[in-house]
Amino acid sequence: LLNLCSVASDQLKVNLKSSQRNSKVVELTEENFDAEVGRGPYFVEVYADWCSRCRQVAPTWEELARELEGEIFVGKIDGPKQKALLSRLGVQGYPSFFLFKDGKTWEYSSSRSLNNLAAFAREGYKKAEAMPFYKAPNSMIGRVFGMITGVPRLIEKEYRELHEDHGYSNLTLIGIMLLIPVVGGIVLICAIDIVSTRQGSPVAQHRPAHAAPGRPHVE
Repeated sequence: LLNLCSVASDQLKVNLKSSQRNSKVVELTEENFDAEVGRGPYFVEVYADWCSRCRQVAPTWEELARELEGEIFVGKIDGPKQKALLSRLGVQGYPSFFLFKDGKTWEYSSSRSLNNLAAFAREGYKKAEAMPFYKAPNSMIGRVFGMITGVPRLIEKEYRELHEDHGYSNLTLIGIMLLIPVVGGIVLICAIDIVSTRQGSPVAQHRPAHAAPGRPHVE
């Protein structure tokens, strides 16, 4: 009996890995979100592994990705692992569904049947109200906000690369971080000085060409 259970468990793992390899659903992260959403219309589910309703909708979501292939990209976001994206999307619970298209965002909260999901992604969103542009994560403001929230992640990545891969000490890295704004300030000052020098004196620029030098007044 134990052997049968072990074989069944191994087969389940194999089937799961095979299903993941053949999946049409794109896994979105903080690193690839903006690039992927910029490719075209995207229907995205935000899920959590511990969420039972997310597990229930997973097969339908996979089927939806096959249904919409060539029309609309279908993706998913692991909410607990992608907290910066949760903040950008304003997710309140799992699962949550969002359609991104033409710089606008629509949230879907109706039936999770395949037909209803596909209908919303194709035409149904037109009857719904889009998020305000300042809240939409794929708008200009949303992308700027994403860049700002991504700075700590970028710093952490560079730190790990310099510290762990190249062996720089923490003291050296702190010195580099302090030096960057100093060098940037010096470069900016030099640039301003060069521009102002080339422009010359405003008085000299506006003096009429025919004006003769002033002569002292003689009584």
